[in-house]
Amino acid sequence: MRVNPSKKFNAALHFSLPVLLVILITGCTIDEYTGPATGYLVVAAFDSTGNAIPGASIYLDGALRSEVTPDTLKNVLAGDHALRIEKYGYLDHEESVSVEAYEVTSCQATLQPSPTGALEVTVTNGTALVIVDGQPLEVLAPAIFTEIPIGVRAVSVYREGYVTSPDSLTHITIVWQDTAAVAFDLTAGTTGNQVGNVAPDFVLQNDYLDSISMHNHRGRVILVDFWYSDCYFCMLEFPDLETVYQEYAHHGFQILAVNPYDPMEAIIEVRDDPSLHPTFQLLQDPAHQVEGLYSVTLYPTNIIVDGSGEIRYRIGHTTAAELRSMLQEVYGFAP
Repeated sequence: MRVNPSKKFNAALHFSLPVLLVILITGCTIDEYTGPATGYLVVAAFDSTGNAIPGASIYLDGALRSEVTPDTLKNVLAGDHALRIEKYGYLDHEESVSVEAYEVTSCQATLQPSPTGALEVTVTNGTALVIVDGQPLEVLAPAIFTEIPIGVRAVSVYREGYVTSPDSLTHITIVWQDTAAVAFDLTAGTTGNQVGNVAPDFVLQNDYLDSISMHNHRGRVILVDFWYSDCYFCMLEFPDLETVYQEYAHHGFQILAVNPYDPMEAIIEVRDDPSLHPTFQLLQDPAHQVEGLYSVTLYPTNIIVDGSGEIRYRIGHTTAAELRSMLQEVYGFAP
């Protein structure tokens, strides 16, 4: 049950006065934080002329972070980490970084423009939006797309109300001055919020003020988690969600945690909490649009969508073991 914030404050005020008197009389001790030692990692990207490149994706130890360049990664475990920075149109930047406990480590990466090739995309049943490395292309398929950066690119397509086959990201190698080809099948489905339906699309803002689109993740398995900060069981499962996210992130798994009730300041506090420090996406739904699309009335609600866009599971509170079991069924393997 949600609690009216003003009532909660008044209750806390009446409770705090006698507690304060007890503290003044008896004294108190404050337990120190005993979690793992962490530090900060500042990540920025520039082109060869020194101009900043905003919006580059940041991968830490293979897991896609919710931050983009330039930003500071907080609560990073002390020790050595593999850092990768990706920006469409540039060659990937990879390096090893060492984060010291309670210190600030800075990484300023210079990204080089990528040579390009071409990609021919064909689809059944009309046209579709093409997604390359999580970025939508401007022209709809079927078409031949030029100026695609060389290297291994992750490709999928999206059309509202349709499921996609293959139901996972198609990895295809783009070669300089050559044309690669890939084909997708689109099958009409029923958009809805129950198991077997095509998951409704949405676009929300995260706590870094970036717009995050559901359709840009087509081809990836997605957990849509509905939560708010005063929900005990929502917060109880957050460490489990983070644990499983880290295990499956290498396979493209994404968590979009949708919050219809809290102000952005409260969402940021959850992000910065050293006992939680989620690295997946925290999204604000102030108009309750997505909450309505998915008919959510109980919290938490967890919805697993496979790479084709179909809802596979709809449950309440979950644990790491339960989430692993469901993902193993969706993926067909354990991480």
